[in-house]
Amino acid sequence: MRPNPGLYFDRFYDGWPDRWGTKEDPAAKAGFLDRVITCAKAAKTGDALNAMLARRSDLVRSRSGRSARFTSDWRWTAGLGRSSPVENGFNWHHSLGVPYLPGSSVKGMLRSWYETWGGSDDDVTALFGPRPGKGVDLTAGRLIVLDALPVPEVKLVRDVMTPHYGPYYAGGDNPPAPGDWYSPIPIPFLTLAPGQVFDFAILPRRPRDQDILDEVMAQLAAALDWIGTGAKTAVGYGRFSPEVKS
Repeated sequence: MRPNPGLYFDRFYDGWPDRWGTKEDPAAKAGFLDRVITCAKAAKTGDALNAMLARRSDLVRSRSGRSARFTSDWRWTAGLGRSSPVENGFNWHHSLGVPYLPGSSVKGMLRSWYETWGGSDDDVTALFGPRPGKGVDLTAGRLIVLDALPVPEVKLVRDVMTPHYGPYYAGGDNPPAPGDWYSPIPIPFLTLAPGQVFDFAILPRRPRDQDILDEVMAQLAAALDWIGTGAKTAVGYGRFSPEVKS
């Protein structure tokens, strides 16, 4: 039986101290993430992932949808806000055990792009549905956005952030000044290595919605290039370019 690295990451952290109230080993989180990476290599998820991508390609074709593959320009990470014993979470596909981006996240990114650069309010509402509100008649949009899945080989790497103003951020309603005299505290987290290929797919909700898909995929490519997906996009993570096949 092969391990599920997502399950290992979420449930099997072993860096807790033996006595309640003592500080944990600062190297424990980094060591645990290295073991998660080793677990992911041992899992050999490529066959299951390729089978899923093939089934999904059949679905997209049968529904006259569109799919495209994009390559990350730099590292990619997502789900850092999820609860985790290593302080930063990670988005794992529950059954495949690989990193992924939920369709709801892709749809939210694409909607944000359209609202800012891509079209009129009527276009946004037609494509994605109206936002909830008092007296709003909620209806489905014209698009069905599927999860973005990585294409084998998936390569995890450990990264680190070093926040300098920990006492300021943890100070509650009366924090101390965010001074440069605080020592930075390294916090490790998981990412995907640069050059990771992802498969994105969008279906029309009804047959008559097929005519908009080419334009939507062009807007998706622009959004992935300019605003990116996942976490830490403001510092260069999560940007994508169309896949170039060798």
